[in-house]
Amino acid sequence: MSVAAATAAGYLGRRAAQKERVRILYRRALKDTLNWAVHRHLFYEDADLLRARFETSKHLEDPDTIDRMIADGEAQYNKWRHPDPYIVPWAPGGSKFTRNPTPPEGDSNWIPGMARMERGVPRTALDRLKLVSGGLTAVCGGELGESQSFTGILLWNTSAITEHIVVLAAILRSNVRAK
Repeated sequence: MSVAAATAAGYLGRRAAQKERVRILYRRALKDTLNWAVHRHLFYEDADLLRARFETSKHLEDPDTIDRMIADGEAQYNKWRHPDPYIVPWAPGGSKFTRNPTPPEGDSNWIPGMARMERGVPRTALDRLKLVSGGLTAVCGGELGESQSFTGILLWNTSAITEHIVVLAAILRSNVRAK
């Protein structure tokens, strides 16, 4: 490979890396602009100004100048990043991500799987629920174990999509069953 070909390949590789850095910087800045401008009409104005700033330096050819401008742009982006950006609720860090924390140690009123029961027991879990005749006492297999008993109220929540049973219960400290 000749020196000229190696130089050209190095130049083209550097330009490709610069284009990628500019693309990433523009996308990040555009997304961060949406965090600052909460209304779309304000965002569109800011997005046009941002695009104009990138377009003014589009004609540059010197690789060192381009690297310096990219570094300045990244520094300015990091300086003006939003302190509390919008995060999709179900994404890590969002408002709904793991919003049901584990219960504290030593909480005697907690039933294993209670968070699942509060959301509603799916119909497939009905196989594990055995109602004992003569009262509201029930014995549940699976998560609660065969020997533990609990009192509860069964409420039916019917919808067009699914049927759920919500079991509101408290574990009895003794193994005494209601008659």
